[in-house]
Amino acid sequence: ITIVLPLVAPTILYMFWRFISWRIDKKLAKDEAGFWLRLPWFSLIFSGIFFMAISLIVTGLWSAPYERGRLYVAPFLQDGKVVPGHFEAPDF
Repeated sequence: ITIVLPLVAPTILYMFWRFISWRIDKKLAKDEAGFWLRLPWFSLIFSGIFFMAISLIVTGLWSAPYERGRLYVAPFLQDGKVVPGHFEAPDF
């Protein structure tokens, strides 16, 4: 959802807007074949990539649990038991 939806949302919204405008203005409905050629492809692709990058940055910054200045230790097996991941103070 954080990658695909922001990437295709601008194109979907633009297509929806064009569909509604065709229903309102019957003159546009006559030239349906040239619709795909007149799309602003660069703007749609650029805005999709922009929103995808923003969503990945926001997800990475605010969803990952971390503690500043501490090191994350991944889960490991000790004496036959799994020790869950945790944060420790650095040893240096």
